[in-house]
Amino acid sequence: MARRIRGQLIDGWMDIVDEPVAGLDRSGAVQFASHRFREFYPGVADGEVFWECLASDPLVRWVSDCLDSTTPEVREQVMAHRPEVLWLARLDPVMGEVGRCSGWVLRLKDIQPVERLSQRRDRLFGEVRRRLRDPLAAMKSRLEVLLEGGHEDRDLTLELLRQINEDSNQLARLLFSLE
Repeated sequence: MARRIRGQLIDGWMDIVDEPVAGLDRSGAVQFASHRFREFYPGVADGEVFWECLASDPLVRWVSDCLDSTTPEVREQVMAHRPEVLWLARLDPVMGEVGRCSGWVLRLKDIQPVERLSQRRDRLFGEVRRRLRDPLAAMKSRLEVLLEGGHEDRDLTLELLRQINEDSNQLARLLFSLE
């Protein structure tokens, strides 16, 4: 593919990609950056070394350290960008035609929605555990009474079985409500 066409495709992709993305060559020079990346790092300039055209921050230092490494492997790091945004920074090596690393693609993914979802999931599981604990504990204690000889008293046995049945119905209602 001609370099001009390849460049036009990259430019088009950079215009529509929603996450902050930048391409760096092996020396750390910026080859391309999405408009979202330029919003977060307005000092980034094509052709300039990433850590030389930006103020030092955790992302800039991390990228510099990763590119100093001799092993071209995918690297990920969770970091804050501004206090309100939590990012998953990912550096993917770009392998050239002869199998050598010719550069890196840096992507930043906002993981705040994932964190909020994780917190909601944790609250839900906590609530489910709490609501399941009572009927299960009641069933267990009633079964223990039966196993310890309560089954010899017919009226007590019928009452405990009725209560166990109600506990199991309560558990079933809880499980169906989770759907």
